Amino acid sequence: MGVEWGPVNDNQAEDRRRELRSRVYLGGKLAFLDNGFTTDCVVRNLSRSGAQVEIKSALPVPAGPFLVVTKYAQGHMTATAWSRGLRCGLILRRSWELADAAQGAPSWIRDLWLELTPRRAGGL
Repeated sequence: MGVEWGPVNDNQAEDRRRELRSRVYLGGKLAFLDNGFTTDCVVRNLSRSGAQVEIKSALPVPAGPFLVVTKYAQGHMTATAWSRGLRCGLILRRSWELADAAQGAPSWIRDLWLELTPRRAGGL
C-alpha cells in the first residue's frame, strides 16, 4: 500500500516544496501527547516529507502532533510548519508502517490506528 507521488500542478516553480506532493482525500487522526487529545482530520496533500491536513474546528495545533493516516496504515511524528484557519502544514519527522509491528512504532500510536481500522474477518 502507498501513495502514488506525482505533481499537483504543472507549475512547480511556484511551489516552494522540495518534493512532489500528491493531492489526496484521506481520513486521519491527529494525536497530541501533551494532553492525550485526538481529533479527526482530512489529509489533503501528502509527500514523503510533509502533509497538509484539515481539521473540523479552528483549534490551535500544537507544535508536534502525531498523524495517523488510516488507509495507508502510516503513523508520523510531525512538526507544525504553518497553520491557517482549519488547515495546517505538517513536516513528517519520523514515519512508521503501522501494519508491521516490527517497525517499532510507539504502541499507543499503533493501538490508535487499530481502533480506526475496520475489522476484517480472520483478523489483520
